[in-house]
Amino acid sequence: WHAPDAKVPFADSIGAIAEARRQGKIRFVGLSNVSSEQIEEAINIVPIASVQNRYGFHHREPEKDGVLGKCRELGITFLPYSPLGGASGAKSIASDGVLAQIANELGVSPQRVVLAWLLAKYDKMIPIPGVSRIETLEDSAGAADVVLSEEQQSRLNNAVTA
Repeated sequence: WHAPDAKVPFADSIGAIAEARRQGKIRFVGLSNVSSEQIEEAINIVPIASVQNRYGFHHREPEKDGVLGKCRELGITFLPYSPLGGASGAKSIASDGVLAQIANELGVSPQRVVLAWLLAKYDKMIPIPGVSRIETLEDSAGAADVVLSEEQQSRLNNAVTA
């Protein structure tokens, strides 16, 4: 499910998904582009396995709007899409001061630092960066092995982003 349809009451949409689950047509329910209130409403109708909203170093809305907190509270997997800001964002990340500094300290790419930072935020976080080259895929996968110090995480958390 890509996003709530403003023309249909949210509970009706979730009710239809719950019915499909009861019929065995789907096994797990994931939501995308939802608010914390919609997560709460949905989980009262059907179990929610995951939430997929945009979230990355330069787009921190899930931290501010309560979505990430709601997922933590309810134990729901969070799948941040576009964690590097898309193709153009992934390229520009390399010039971001704090990211470049920490990447240099760790000897990894700034893109890997962003993914490691996200992974450190929540044990049920699975970033989904886009990849078009095998090198990018390998670099992104390496984020799971990056350990950021508390001081590095703090610097990233406190960085002013565009």
